[in-house]
Amino acid sequence: MHGRDELVTDLVERVTERRVTALLGPRRYGKTSVLRRVGAELEAGGGNVVWVDLYEVTSLADLAVRLDAALAEATGTFAERAGAIAAGAEVNLGVLRIELRRPPRERPDSLAALHSLLDVLVRAATATPTTVVFDEFSSIRRVALRLPASSRRSSPPTRCGLSASVSYTNSMQADALTSLVSERDLRVVLLFAVQQSQGDPSPSHTVADATGLRPDNVRQIVSRTRRRFADLAGSDARFEDLGTLPFLGLADVA
Repeated sequence: MHGRDELVTDLVERVTERRVTALLGPRRYGKTSVLRRVGAELEAGGGNVVWVDLYEVTSLADLAVRLDAALAEATGTFAERAGAIAAGAEVNLGVLRIELRRPPRERPDSLAALHSLLDVLVRAATATPTTVVFDEFSSIRRVALRLPASSRRSSPPTRCGLSASVSYTNSMQADALTSLVSERDLRVVLLFAVQQSQGDPSPSHTVADATGLRPDNVRQIVSRTRRRFADLAGSDARFEDLGTLPFLGLADVA
């Protein structure tokens, strides 16, 4: 970790300012180690950190199990709040893996369990300062999150009040990418991707409500931003890792 103190300090500052942050770099470059240090700094400052390990996640059920384990292993005021919320919703944290080993007719529904756990996470994080780290996030592309029409929620999706920025492993990447897209547009793309992953049938309308834009503006920003990142990933080998990030949706850019 020698020589990365400046990066850790920068990430702590960004997260403390409530900006959703993606740390990009080659595999085995030390991103997880950096994030562990960031988490330790945040906890030392009185914050809460929930660590969701998505390494080689394989299915919707596996995703729910990983989130369940993360909530069960959380500590501090977040753990207290999450435990109270889960108990009130009759959700038993830390046992989903065992419950999914039951005979098929006795198993909980994986999608319903995931929604319940996400609700606990959002409600608890809203009540106390919390940073959620999704380690090995690119593995989530293995998970099929397309929802049947009958499972789509009729009520408005949860608003998290997120803002967004991206932290990079070097200033060259930061300068290049920030010259392509504004922080507002990146925030729109991130929120749009989150709503899509949750099965929102109208993510552009949801993001428009959260950002004060019109739905058609949201769709234009998402299309324009993804196209710019896709062009960069395809033309410059230094940025080819952008193509592996599912939240940017570059695989859908024709």
